[in-house]
Amino acid sequence: MGTDYTISIINQKNKIVDVQLLQHQVDSLLIEVNNIFSNYIDSSEINNINRHLSTKSMNISPEMAEVMGTAIMIYELSGGKFDITIKPLMDIWGFGEDYDTSQFPSDKLIKKTKEYVGFEKLLLKNNTLKKSNKLIQIDLNAIAKGWGVDKISEFIHKRGFNRYMVEIGGEISVSGKNKYNKNWGIGIPIPEYL
Repeated sequence: MGTDYTISIINQKNKIVDVQLLQHQVDSLLIEVNNIFSNYIDSSEINNINRHLSTKSMNISPEMAEVMGTAIMIYELSGGKFDITIKPLMDIWGFGEDYDTSQFPSDKLIKKTKEYVGFEKLLLKNNTLKKSNKLIQIDLNAIAKGWGVDKISEFIHKRGFNRYMVEIGGEISVSGKNKYNKNWGIGIPIPEYL
């Protein structure tokens, strides 16, 4: 996901914890998440989906299916405003990896690119995904970090900890109280200039 993370765990039961093992397990879990959702790992599942230039169904991991299922729900609840097929438009506007912001895209290019955008052009069924147009590409950055935070939180909770904070790139999950036995304080910096 190309970002830092912070995890704070309060060991209120004073149980013996192998911190290095726990860190290794969390790191391994984050590597798995990255190998599925990172746009910056060439061999990631999302990049393989985006390189799949076919309208034939492709198998996807249960994790990818879960996140895409949630994305569909948000797409429907937002009236289509949350759309993971936005990647081609993001690329031409300069938000992609090989961005060029020296000039705006032409109206013609924008119109052409919109042909490859729209969640309704994807069919998700069980652990398969089908594109109605082979040039459709997806971007899960708006949801994958939060899903990763949820998975790390579940992992920590299953190991018997119920007081923790997990933060990945600004996505946060907390449980219980902090080390001062108070609610976790979450701060959002106020920009100096609006």
